[in-house]
Amino acid sequence: MKEKLILVQLNEINFDILKSYLDREQLKNFQKIYNQIISTKSENEYNLLEPWIQWYSIYTGLKAKEHNVFRLGDVEKLNYEHEQIFELLEKKGLKIGAITPMNAKNKCKNPAYFISDPWTKTKNAGDSSADLISEVISEFVNNNSSSKIGIKYFLYLFYIFFKFVRFKRFYTFFILFLKSIKKKWYRSIFLDLLIHEIHLKYYNSNNPNFSSVFFNAGAHIQHHYFFNCILFSESNQKNPNWYLNNNDDPFKDIIKIYDLILEDYLDFEKKGINIILCTGLSQEPNNDKEFYYRLTNHKNFLEKLDIKFSNILPRMSRDFLVEFENLNDLDKAYDILSRLKINDSNLFGLIEKRNKSLFVSLTYKNEITANTILDYRDIKINLNNEVSFVAIKNGQHSSKGYIYLSNNFNFSKKSNLDIVEIFKIIQNFFDKKNLKNEF
Repeated sequence: MKEKLILVQLNEINFDILKSYLDREQLKNFQKIYNQIISTKSENEYNLLEPWIQWYSIYTGLKAKEHNVFRLGDVEKLNYEHEQIFELLEKKGLKIGAITPMNAKNKCKNPAYFISDPWTKTKNAGDSSADLISEVISEFVNNNSSSKIGIKYFLYLFYIFFKFVRFKRFYTFFILFLKSIKKKWYRSIFLDLLIHEIHLKYYNSNNPNFSSVFFNAGAHIQHHYFFNCILFSESNQKNPNWYLNNNDDPFKDIIKIYDLILEDYLDFEKKGINIILCTGLSQEPNNDKEFYYRLTNHKNFLEKLDIKFSNILPRMSRDFLVEFENLNDLDKAYDILSRLKINDSNLFGLIEKRNKSLFVSLTYKNEITANTILDYRDIKINLNNEVSFVAIKNGQHSSKGYIYLSNNFNFSKKSNLDIVEIFKIIQNFFDKKNLKNEF
């Protein structure tokens, strides 16, 4: 079969806000597709508006309460199976590739390439660099808010860079690297552009029928820096100067790089390769002032509380999974973690039991200073030494998302496409069904 399709996942990007930048920033590639963008919708309950839930809905065509996958990384431990679009298409005899698809499990028998996302430990596939790429991306993403990244990972990063990046992009990466020294949001922009270059190299080398690539820097930047957008320049919601200079606009910085990335996919489109670009959901400005923190060393922190565990798996931002040898250790840990409070506010407001593990989220939302002491029984911990400041929460999730489809889809729906239908759109594209009257 000669059909080709690339799924470009611009996680959570708000195209309504992006529109205000179209002319002033000369986003020529977004300008080419903007009038063909239609809105999507996902869940009605806010607690279900998590990207790892929504992308899994796109992969499976199932609503959240149908697939029951509510935590990042859970797909590796499901005791039941859902057929994802990747293995479904492979069964049709198609060649499949995927670069860091959020919360997807590699169940393909022989994918051209499959690199796991930074939070899900699924098996990698591709050339000899696949495992190294996965490890390096995970290390930089999960430790972006701290400075504990080892020198070996920088050496690995240089190796990956020179193996996958096109010479014409060297200057762009050099500028991003220089800016990232003082402005840390450029680190995530650097990584997204690197992920794009890796995807291009794998795609051109393997020529798959279906390939997906996931970009998360825009979601990260909206959560952390949305209030610095030009659209909010006159609003009361502002970031303090110690957090971000008023002259900086990280959202502008990321969409300029996304416009550069989009140029390559529109070039593919000119060659007859079809494109779906979608956001899954989006973000809107947050109403409250919330501070985000992440444990710097999960293992050391739990050991100070005399908690017995077998393994710790950091997840996105404030979340982590703790695994135990037995239920007795789990129950003791649950009891300790649920009692930890600062000024009558829980440190961990979300602690969820599941088999022999706890899913935990550091939900304390007030500022942590050098005088913030965690006092539990006869144990006193200076919390400021245990956490890394992540962000002041600027953006919150919205059910509204956005999608662009190449003209070959002959798509007629104008707005409010349910995201679970994206699964059918991809499936029907390869089944050669007429999409125009399907949705």
